Amino acid sequence: MDTSPMTPFTTPFLPWPKKQHYQEIPEDGNLERYQEALSKDLDYIFSHTNYEESLAGNLPLPDLLKDPETGIAITEPSQWPALRQKHLANLERILYGALPPLPQKQQVEVLQEKEVFQGTALLRLLRLTLENQGKIHQATLLCYIPRRPYPVPAIIALNFQGNHACTQDPDVPVSPWPQLAANPRGAQANRWDFRLLCDAGCAVITCAYYDFYPDHVLGRPQSVYQLFHAPQELTPKNREFTAISAWAYGYSRLRETAAALPEIDPAQLWAHGHSRLGKTALWTIAHDDQWAGAISNCSGCGGAALSRRNYGEALECVDHVLSWWTTGNCRPYAEHPETLPFDQHTLLAMAAPRPVLVTSAKEDQWADPMGQFLAVREAQKAYRFLGKPGLPSSEYPPLGTLLMSPCQGYYERYGIHDVTNEDWQNTLRFIHQSR
Repeated sequence: MDTSPMTPFTTPFLPWPKKQHYQEIPEDGNLERYQEALSKDLDYIFSHTNYEESLAGNLPLPDLLKDPETGIAITEPSQWPALRQKHLANLERILYGALPPLPQKQQVEVLQEKEVFQGTALLRLLRLTLENQGKIHQATLLCYIPRRPYPVPAIIALNFQGNHACTQDPDVPVSPWPQLAANPRGAQANRWDFRLLCDAGCAVITCAYYDFYPDHVLGRPQSVYQLFHAPQELTPKNREFTAISAWAYGYSRLRETAAALPEIDPAQLWAHGHSRLGKTALWTIAHDDQWAGAISNCSGCGGAALSRRNYGEALECVDHVLSWWTTGNCRPYAEHPETLPFDQHTLLAMAAPRPVLVTSAKEDQWADPMGQFLAVREAQKAYRFLGKPGLPSSEYPPLGTLLMSPCQGYYERYGIHDVTNEDWQNTLRFIHQSR
């Protein structure tokens, strides 16, 4: 692989003036012109995306151990927390935004509980209610918990299509979100091998990601931010309130809920996410030190994949097309990623010394598997600086091979952008060897 420094971003992002389409949405919320303009932009972007490794460019990465302001390198592990805070502040200011504050009240109600899997596990439905200044926000949690005589680890992950789409169980209610209620029961059950995980002694707790931020340009007023802000502060232009930080906030509220369950080991709670939620899992663990570790599945750009590469999805595409994911400060950096004071290896290093597994798929080149591996490999500098092992090899692993140490893991499997049984098997292997 050619890693010589060069400027890879030579093709114009768009051949016509790039407009911030979200700023032109009328007050009545009519999205017809917005969607038409974005579709035109996306058609061009998809047809001009680079998938040639020789053209990726691989611009030099910022040194994790150097102060982004002074350029001075730290020399002792005791200096890492202060430097880490500077990196975290840059990630928050430029890319992800700040997480909402804690609510004034938080309570959990059991809605349903029954035995499943021939009595070897419990299915439990919980309602999480957050309250602040007289306003409430609710989420419904679907829990599969193995019956063991001791507390078990738990994987916590948001889902895309609603709890009812994760399972064929008829007792799991259909999502109250109209956009998710249309999904058939069990539509994504192939992504959730609850039986496998419970048989392995691992609980799973999930809820719909819409419960914390509806994933569209008009989602802010219905998101968890509504607890803390008036509707007029939650327009498409209020990009400081991002979906990724709202989802990360949801992950931490689920972690707190799981930690209070008697069947769960509070020291073994793992944040798991696929795609945009894989980005979120990494941002979650960066902000919340109570997680045992994280698994980022096919997270791509803005997740584990480096932005200083011209390969697959670009940060400029994320910022332009999915404006509610990133802050308003992101645009100039997305247009010139070489000016970022960080790259995604920095995000991965924010978890150190806790373990992180990054996964990718052969047919998911949009998410840049090589860019994800290079970020993992570069992040190991932080782990080794803190006295923890990095990857066992610096070479890209063969397809289907899990390259892992107790603190870092990476693999690329055959297949598409998805969560598969193989992913869960490797997740269990990684969690087991990291405990």
